[in-house]
Amino acid sequence: MIETLGNCTIQNIHCKYHFTGNKLYLIPVDNNEISTLYHYLLINNINFIEIPSSYSTDKYDYIYFSEVHFNFGGVSLDVDMYFELYSNTEIKSIVITSDAINFYVNPAEYFYDLKQLEESYIEPELLYKSKGIHEFLFNFEGIKINSRLVIGDILQRGIASDLKLNTKLELNFNPTNDREFIIRLQNAVKKCIKFAMYNDEIIFNRIELIGNSEKRTICGSIFLNQHNENVGKRFSSLESNFYWLKDYLGEFFEVVANDSNLFSAHLKNSYNQLNSNEIRFANIFAAFETEYMKLPKQIRFHDTTSIEPFRKRLIDTISEVPVGNEEEKVFIEQLISKTKELGKMYGSRKKILIAIEYIKDCILSSLEARKIDEKQIKYFSKHIPDIRNKIVHNNYEGDIGDQLGISLMEWITYAMLLKRVGIPSKKIEYILGRVFKSNSSEFKK
Repeated sequence: MIETLGNCTIQNIHCKYHFTGNKLYLIPVDNNEISTLYHYLLINNINFIEIPSSYSTDKYDYIYFSEVHFNFGGVSLDVDMYFELYSNTEIKSIVITSDAINFYVNPAEYFYDLKQLEESYIEPELLYKSKGIHEFLFNFEGIKINSRLVIGDILQRGIASDLKLNTKLELNFNPTNDREFIIRLQNAVKKCIKFAMYNDEIIFNRIELIGNSEKRTICGSIFLNQHNENVGKRFSSLESNFYWLKDYLGEFFEVVANDSNLFSAHLKNSYNQLNSNEIRFANIFAAFETEYMKLPKQIRFHDTTSIEPFRKRLIDTISEVPVGNEEEKVFIEQLISKTKELGKMYGSRKKILIAIEYIKDCILSSLEARKIDEKQIKYFSKHIPDIRNKIVHNNYEGDIGDQLGISLMEWITYAMLLKRVGIPSKKIEYILGRVFKSNSSEFKK
């Protein structure tokens, strides 16, 4: 983040502040007000404060924080996000610079390929101008987001520029001053990029806020509390699936961004890569269960039509059993509820077999490349749930390791998501080859 000193007033309490790293230190001018300030921030469920902007006396920056600490001489906040605003104009777009996006759409690779394909290729001006290379549209919370990937503007910030050729993601929407919407949007977009790259460690190096004016003007920036890891240094661009996913990015972003029941804890990171410990294995299994529940109903539910008349008679009989107290009444209600659902849901083993069958055309080349036959699939469908149950009940000893069955769970979970987006099976096959190195289909053009 940034480092700055200044004065501010919070709930009529005059303070000096020191902002450094991810900490904001608030020191009340009157020492007797330290306790009052602490309890105000802690008890009232406050998640941001305003501090005077260093650019103008009538503007404020916004500090979003997650934790409040009582310190000797003052209060400290664990800062998650810092809105630095240069004007009060509405915001009509945000521009994200990220090493992760550079990895996903490598600028050098893009222009190299373009030059190889086009005989009349003319090198674009990239020092002070940018070139849009791909556009897509998605809806987030019912609001249309016009998006595009752009490369260039190397010297956009003058002598403060990083002198690096970046691929940036630009998100355009109806002008707004709703900071909470912008926060939710950038969080959702980060989640989309995580799933596109199948990596849980995504860093946004810089987020620029573009004001609603005729001349394109930066009206502010967002600084996030995050580790300054460089995703691009850890992976080769050969792992990027952009060229197979790009025609479906709009649909992909819309599904992932708006799915509040989609979490990224099971995705790989620099520490586990594609290897698994007990925690990550449990997350992979949980991700599979969650994605399975989003399959079409006719796929994931057992057809119980033939036993429904019997179920109805059974429920009617249970309902007529006399009860003598509240406990018996609750027991009967629970018994009826369980009876209504009994037999409709499959167990974990059957779910794995159904999921594999549902997306088999997407993973066929991966199964063949890893020599996974029907016998092994049946073994994994029993073995994987057994490991999961032992871990959940704290009854598992040993190293999970890089088991082929766990890799299979990742393939089918990711394939189910991509199929839910609407991506054709052949494209999914290529994407799996890129992400998991599970097949050689990725090399086909």
